[in-house]
Amino acid sequence: MYDELFQALQLSGIPIVEGDWNAAPKDTSYMTIKLDGEAAALWGDDRQTAQAVMGSLHLFCRSKDPREMQLIQHILRQYEISWRLASVQDETLSRIRHYEWVFELEAM
Repeated sequence: MYDELFQALQLSGIPIVEGDWNAAPKDTSYMTIKLDGEAAALWGDDRQTAQAVMGSLHLFCRSKDPREMQLIQHILRQYEISWRLASVQDETLSRIRHYEWVFELEAM
């Protein structure tokens, strides 16, 4: 499910930055996405039968226009992913608005 979400986010047109923060665009919005760990698991007969993983998605915007934020939430809804908007921060020095979502999805 993570791969499908990642591909859908790539199609949004918002650049995804992985690993090297120096590669982040300086003049446009961008996002990061990562898995953070296990959110929940079901066990039966001394083995794990199901697992959900938790991740975080961050959008860094140069504009205060919420269209990119709404697009990301639309994608999360479309893929029926459990999520919450964890924070919205205005970073005054860099003049960036930073949205953070926490999501959970079934592990494969």
